[in-house]
Amino acid sequence: MDASELCAYQDVILEAIKREHLDTEGDRRLAVYLDNAMLKRKAHSMKPAVAEWNGRLWGVLEVQSYGRLSQSDLDEIIEEWSGQESDGWGEGFEQREIAVDSGELSVSFPEAIMICGACMRALPKPAALTER
Repeated sequence: MDASELCAYQDVILEAIKREHLDTEGDRRLAVYLDNAMLKRKAHSMKPAVAEWNGRLWGVLEVQSYGRLSQSDLDEIIEEWSGQESDGWGEGFEQREIAVDSGELSVSFPEAIMICGACMRALPKPAALTER
């Protein structure tokens, strides 16, 4: 199944993402895991989600910040998100199948879009799916 077919499962995937939220993260979600103390103070929240864009379903990271982030801040958040996708949040999410009428879905975000206020930086690959 490709990313355009995933659009039909957007709501189900968003519900599964909500279930991944840990109480210890509060409303800051993944921002609590930032290593850079200065960036941790600037970034209010970093919330994984999915969104349809150009007819395909993409993994996104919604970032809310206190003020405008510099390009180096954005680059660091993108690097942190990449790590979370491969070895942290994303790895765990991919391992938990999502029940749908036709079976189970295993969703991964090999690369994603980051949404930061009014800016969006798109990386080359949409969400991937393994249907079981």
